[in-house]
Amino acid sequence: MGQCFSRMLTSACFLFPATVVAFTSEVNTLSYPSVSSASLRVYTPEQEADFQEKESASDEVLKSLVDKLDKSADSKPTAPKKDNKAMAFLRKVGKVGGNKDFTNAVGSDEGAGMAAPPSAQSPLRKALDAYQECTVSGVIDDVTQIFPLTSSGTEWRGVSDRVRGGFSNGFIKREVVEDKPANTLVGNVVLGDNGSGFLQMVTDLSLDPSKGFVDASEYDGIELDVLSKAGLNFNVHLRTPGSVQQASYRYTVNLEVNFAWQTVRIPFSSFQGTDEDGNNASVDYSKLKRIGIVALDEDMDVNLAIGGVRFYSVF
Repeated sequence: MGQCFSRMLTSACFLFPATVVAFTSEVNTLSYPSVSSASLRVYTPEQEADFQEKESASDEVLKSLVDKLDKSADSKPTAPKKDNKAMAFLRKVGKVGGNKDFTNAVGSDEGAGMAAPPSAQSPLRKALDAYQECTVSGVIDDVTQIFPLTSSGTEWRGVSDRVRGGFSNGFIKREVVEDKPANTLVGNVVLGDNGSGFLQMVTDLSLDPSKGFVDASEYDGIELDVLSKAGLNFNVHLRTPGSVQQASYRYTVNLEVNFAWQTVRIPFSSFQGTDEDGNNASVDYSKLKRIGIVALDEDMDVNLAIGGVRFYSVF
């Protein structure tokens, strides 16, 4: 019975290593946790002896295998270290080894005749002084630079009414739409309790932060290449350094062509806003700070592609 109790206690500890087993002086009152996938066995003296004999034999076999593995590892010949003169020369001239920056290195899986990964095919960002300000070239963005850069060196940003506690969701992305590269405003405008909501893609116009605006007085207005569903209304917003907070000069575009590229021209005289006194005012296009493409003030799904933004002149 002593061996039987020993075997039961050993099994219990194996099955429940993190459990304290409570017991009394009577073997038949042992208390074990209830585990559906495990059970305890009681061995007879003959079974116990047989179990110990098999266990001893297993230990001997295991020890024999370990000894053989140790001898095999000790007897394994060590390969002589090669004197690689070619590698030593490359290391000497700095072609291998050392601390190097491989950010722009070509990978070994991009050998001759194989296409580089998409990121390597994209044009590198130019230095800031390599860009022409938009009023010099007349182009705000022709969608030729790495997204979200504009071709005039500034960047597109996405803004939603969530900055004011709203519920609209969206994003901007670069894609090819009807064979034309475009920046696309995608999402859902959801009107809040105050009856307003918006999604916007916006970019500054000046490359000079200290100045903060451009003089577009030699032009007559803004021209955009756009594509979306017919009947979509969107706004073009212009800001100046003197714009009232949360206000801008606006023009609403109503698209009449369904999912086909069209060019929209908006004269500067059509942009309307308010001055600091709340009076109606026209935009001062000699001091343009920012342009935004905006879907606002009605519940709607938005998928608006912009294939180009520029100034235009009427001669």
